[in-house]
Amino acid sequence: MELVDSEELVGAFETFMETYSEEMPPHAVKIVKHLVRQYERLIKVPIEDDDGEALLAANGCCSAARRLIDGCCK
Repeated sequence: MELVDSEELVGAFETFMETYSEEMPPHAVKIVKHLVRQYERLIKVPIEDDDGEALLAANGCCSAARRLIDGCCK
C-alpha cells in the first residue's frame, strides 16, 4: 500500500479484513495506525501529480479503518 496509490488495493484490503474478521482484533490497532499513516501520505499528494487515485485511496483508508473498528466492536 505504501508504494501504490490505488483505491483497488484498499478495496482488496477491506475484502481481506472481511474474510479474516475474527482474526483481526488482536492486530486492529497496528492496522489502523498504518491506515492513518497511509491516509496522511495520500492526502499530501499534489493534485497536479495525481489523477485522483490518491484521494480515492485516502477515502478508502478511512472506510477500511471504520470497518475494522466497527468489526472489532461487535
